Amino acid sequence: MNKTRLNTIILVSLFILSLFLVSQTLLNEDINLFKSIDKSNKYNSRDLIASKMIVPQRILVNYSKKTHTVLSPGSEYDIWEDTREILDDIFSYQDKTVAEIKKEEFDGLNNKKSINIEFADKLPIELFTGTFGAPMDGTLERELMDSVKTIHLNLEDENFIVLSDGQKYVKVSNIEYKDNRLSKMLEEIKESKDFINYWPSDMSLGTKADIYIPYRLPKDKKDIIVENDIKISGSIEDDKNIDKIAQGFFDKDLSYLRKVVDNSGVIIYMYNQNTGLLVYPSGIIEYSNTLNEKENERDIYRSLNALADFIANKDRLPENAYISNIEEIESENKDKGYRFTLTYNIEGKNVYINNRTSEENTLINPLVAEVYGDKVINYKRFYRDIIVKENNNYGDKRINPEEVIEKNISRIKEDFMLEDANISSNVQTQLYQDIITSIKDISLGYYDKSSSYYKTPLIDVWIIDIKNNKYIFDSSTGDLIDIKSLE
Repeated sequence: MNKTRLNTIILVSLFILSLFLVSQTLLNEDINLFKSIDKSNKYNSRDLIASKMIVPQRILVNYSKKTHTVLSPGSEYDIWEDTREILDDIFSYQDKTVAEIKKEEFDGLNNKKSINIEFADKLPIELFTGTFGAPMDGTLERELMDSVKTIHLNLEDENFIVLSDGQKYVKVSNIEYKDNRLSKMLEEIKESKDFINYWPSDMSLGTKADIYIPYRLPKDKKDIIVENDIKISGSIEDDKNIDKIAQGFFDKDLSYLRKVVDNSGVIIYMYNQNTGLLVYPSGIIEYSNTLNEKENERDIYRSLNALADFIANKDRLPENAYISNIEEIESENKDKGYRFTLTYNIEGKNVYINNRTSEENTLINPLVAEVYGDKVINYKRFYRDIIVKENNNYGDKRINPEEVIEKNISRIKEDFMLEDANISSNVQTQLYQDIITSIKDISLGYYDKSSSYYKTPLIDVWIIDIKNNKYIFDSSTGDLIDIKSLE
């Protein structure tokens, strides 16, 4: 065999072997050929991120006047997903009847078998209908309803839903949907050993507010320990990780970026005069860009999709993150846009992060983004990753919210008197009742002191909104931990 023929055989064999290896790689689902561009790992689709961000803050399940329970979207019962399917069907049905109803009629609906889907903030009607694949069809124009904060889904007698922004209540009827699966799920929830009955505030506090308080305290207390996802320790490994994150934001190799570390330890990355990224020692990341074109009109769906694209291509979305606030903004040049605030929960409880970098009475939001048109101009985020999550056998040591209020009543009274100069010592007897009637919400949550970059245990807390303040109390001791202004 001559050398030329031998070389030909070797080349043919290598070619056949390469074809075999490629075919095996393509057919093997466990091998990801696109890891380098799969920056968010789990959330690499814009539509998936958008659907993940538009989720309710809580789900109120109603059985009767005295029987209710509260669930989170991430619970084992996926009520929100089933409700989404029903809404998709409703808004694609053209012959529905839409009419405004009185608040008194709406309040009575919670005494029957039904579900309330409650969002953290009002969703503009265009975003709401667009989310469920339904264009504006004339029945839900802005003249009738600007936004949606609560969706009431009736599961008794006739099929109908009620959309509410807190002031208006719009009933959508003459519709059909299959509620058998949801009704069965509600009965399973009621019969489960972990079922907790929530009483409305008129039974527990003697007020007419839309508040529900557990009859017995939940025992789902867990030990949660978190740490910064961005670590600035000066180690080579951490530096490389931060550089990799920066490259993702610019979609450029590090050699194209200008990197500077200032005297305070802030790492600054610049691609040009218009685009920059700041990485603070606290773990906060802030991206900024400039707006080159005039934005005279707002388009909520376009801007949300732009934010979703940005996250999908440049960053990641925390588990169980959702939009908690949408605010219309305007630049100095009169450009119109939106500010999106995202928060997240763990085990169905909102996480509140202490802003130790500021003397102001605020909390850190995990993500705040300003979007004009389809361009993200400012993007600031602070993510904490869970490193320990264990069951706690001392969950029954929570004290109820009524006891928490009693323990801290002197401090709450002081705040009341500071806010209202008309309150005097002559009306102190009425002050307690005024405080009770001023309660806007009561819920369980987690508080992150963020006092350490690494291994910070979260505190199980009661969150009680009273008048213009959000009070955060240790659920085991009732001690006041933090106050945030709601104004």
